[in-house]
Amino acid sequence: RTLVKAAKCVQKTDTKEAARFALKAMKVYPIPNKGRRVQNMDTYNTVLGLLIRTKNFQEADECIVIQLKHLNVDPNEYNRYIYKAWSARAVLALSDSNFDRCAKIIGQTFEQVTAYGETPWGKCMRKLVNALAHAKTDTFNAIMKGPEFKALDNQVARLARKIELDSKSYEQKGVSKVQYEALNDKITEICGALEVDEEGRVVAQKGSSQQQIKSEDLDLTGGVEGLDLT
Repeated sequence: RTLVKAAKCVQKTDTKEAARFALKAMKVYPIPNKGRRVQNMDTYNTVLGLLIRTKNFQEADECIVIQLKHLNVDPNEYNRYIYKAWSARAVLALSDSNFDRCAKIIGQTFEQVTAYGETPWGKCMRKLVNALAHAKTDTFNAIMKGPEFKALDNQVARLARKIELDSKSYEQKGVSKVQYEALNDKITEICGALEVDEEGRVVAQKGSSQQQIKSEDLDLTGGVEGLDLT
């Protein structure tokens, strides 16, 4: 609590120092043993907000990773907050124009997060990867403004809406078609083929052996105050 208060005291005069205090506040929370959850949502919301406002995107990603460790549930208990938290990590990487890191996070998500590919966010990420693999910048821009990203934490959702690419920036920001083509193939191996119509809407997902998740079970309406992982 002291570190959070210190961060709040200096956030208007020294945002970098505020971010340092805030992230330190997250790190001092002990990682719980299995079955025990640490209730630190006020700290988490404050820290994530400060780090995003100061554009410390890698530190914001670290904040989410710490909170995921705090949740510490069995993979079979994964819920929409975990899916949204992992999706937010990809948005933070994109906001930092770090497309290499974004690809690695997305690949890790599909490998480690149970049934992610069957969720609205997983299908959205698949379309995003496909768009980057084929340099379809208009499709990419439309995806970033879609309902799946609007359902993330309010500040993360605002970041997503600001992310845009054109043919020039696609090259300038070092997007690797080869990397995203390989990622696209890797996700297909995990989840099966994804079929989309001409407007980029998912028609079918075939060949997946993962648990089926219905979109109506995941609440895509509106944002939340912080990524509530409790």
